[in-house]
Amino acid sequence: MIAEEQGVASLVSVPGPVAEDRVLGSRGAPQQRAFLEAKVKAAAARPAPASREALETLANRRAEGIIAFARPRPPPPRTPLSARIVGVLERPGYKIEKLVFESRPGFPVTANVYVPRGHDGERLPVIVNPHGHWAHKKSEPVVQMRAISQALHGYLAIVVDSPGYSFEAGTPIERRSAGPHDDFKLLLASANATGFYVWDLIRLLDYLETRPDADLTKVGITGTSGGGLATVYAFAAEPRFTCAVPVCYPTSLEVNPNNGCLCNHVAATLQIGDRSDILAIRAPAPVWLIGATDDAEFPGGDQAHRREDGSDLGAAGRRRKCGIHPRPVGTRLQPADARGGDGLLRPPSARHRRRLSRRRAQDYPRAG
Repeated sequence: MIAEEQGVASLVSVPGPVAEDRVLGSRGAPQQRAFLEAKVKAAAARPAPASREALETLANRRAEGIIAFARPRPPPPRTPLSARIVGVLERPGYKIEKLVFESRPGFPVTANVYVPRGHDGERLPVIVNPHGHWAHKKSEPVVQMRAISQALHGYLAIVVDSPGYSFEAGTPIERRSAGPHDDFKLLLASANATGFYVWDLIRLLDYLETRPDADLTKVGITGTSGGGLATVYAFAAEPRFTCAVPVCYPTSLEVNPNNGCLCNHVAATLQIGDRSDILAIRAPAPVWLIGATDDAEFPGGDQAHRREDGSDLGAAGRRRKCGIHPRPVGTRLQPADARGGDGLLRPPSARHRRRLSRRRAQDYPRAG
């Protein structure tokens, strides 16, 4: 009928090769999953640039793509932030400022700013801390302890709430009204919650430019799991981030092509390549990758970052002798009764502060 209406006299089917992975047959969903996994791995396995010059040329082109997709499309105008400090908590060695600003009109962003004591008006290096899918978001104990440690070592540390909700259940959180992370309507628009979070982090830097205690020439970003996801894409999209430490996230898609929640599905990623290719957009800006060996979704160890070990820069990169250094890590958190009525942790004990001070010289970078 269609052929006749379009004036086609005859319709002859032309036989062609049929790929085995295109036929579901009776295997159904398992074969479809295998087909999609193979496509993801093939898209991630891009050939490495042969030289630094080739990488830089490729990075410029990739940067245009990732900036278009890792932020809302089109990027909103830089409207007034309407930033305000709505409360201050005094702590030994630091204070916590409760910050609210609008990354776009009517879209409030909540954050805690950990400010060290005794900096005498000097500008401080900055560490931005996006968080993962924690039940209490920026108030999660492990996230607070990281920011407290950073402030005690002389950094201006900021923890920014992600927009919306994911795995928090009924926990009181401040940005629940932004909606769910697993929202397929966003994917239909070639967007996801990560793009909105990245824009929040970029606008945070606009706010920090107004603070006399922030050194915008030294801005690091770090986060774990979903925070590592935000770290990778914010670092790629915003050159004001001068270094990045994504934790338990940037595993090669050739190792595990299965992403978790929809936050991981940043549009156009596979048009660029693997997660290492996203990070390589900012080469040679420093990146430190941290992974865990007992992590099913983002496995660490030498299998997880084969393309991040310097090989993506060809022979020039291999000569830099970038390496992977497995190291057991122990974590101590404050007890539950260390929380105050505001849900924020009390400062670490004097013993813990002394231990941090002794370790500073060998395990922590200097604040300057």
